[in-house]
Amino acid sequence: MEIGRNVGLKALAVIFSEIAAQKGHWYNLLEPSASDELKKEINPIFPPVSSIMHLDATTMDKVFKKCLLFKEKGTNTIIDWYAWDQFIIEHMLDIEVTKIKINSKTHHLVRLGSFEDSLANKTAIFIWKNRVCPPNLRIYRLSREFAATVGRMGLPSDDDVSDEEGNDGDEVIQSDNDSLNDLDNNNFTDSGDGAVNQMGVYNLNGVSSTAKEVKSRSDGMCCIL
Repeated sequence: MEIGRNVGLKALAVIFSEIAAQKGHWYNLLEPSASDELKKEINPIFPPVSSIMHLDATTMDKVFKKCLLFKEKGTNTIIDWYAWDQFIIEHMLDIEVTKIKINSKTHHLVRLGSFEDSLANKTAIFIWKNRVCPPNLRIYRLSREFAATVGRMGLPSDDDVSDEEGNDGDEVIQSDNDSLNDLDNNNFTDSGDGAVNQMGVYNLNGVSSTAKEVKSRSDGMCCIL
């Protein structure tokens, strides 16, 4: 499993690094569930990462879980903030990961690419409120190479079931029963080592977003999660 995980993380780092020089946008790490009434409205604004990788959503989900960036616990999908922290720092990536609530459902987003103007005007909330469409990315060759790499990761079949316990950096994604209370009450779990600190929670017209600051003790690099 460790070999497949390392292969996946390296492949993700390569394609994320390539996108860094292109126009920035926010992408859904996981495709909205079928029960999400706004799925057809969300996908054009926050396309699933699977779509830019030219993979189906199920395969992309397995890639993230193989890399331990997401996990399964029973019927829940869990994001491991600490794993994302370490992934970003280790590969020195210019990306951000955050979560936003639309219509009381949680969506985990990644910012890929860079914005020419102030990042303050290009938050996930800004993108959603202004219905900013994503740019055309020039990563066709890399996406094909990534798809080939996925075939070497030893991903589980659809029949495999995982029930892993999360660690202190994990957060359960409550796909169908989310409320805004968890954000309003600042209900977040720290990684336990002091590297992840909550920066703030934003509520705007039924949309909520949270950000976390991650700082590497070794080089002082900061990322917003």
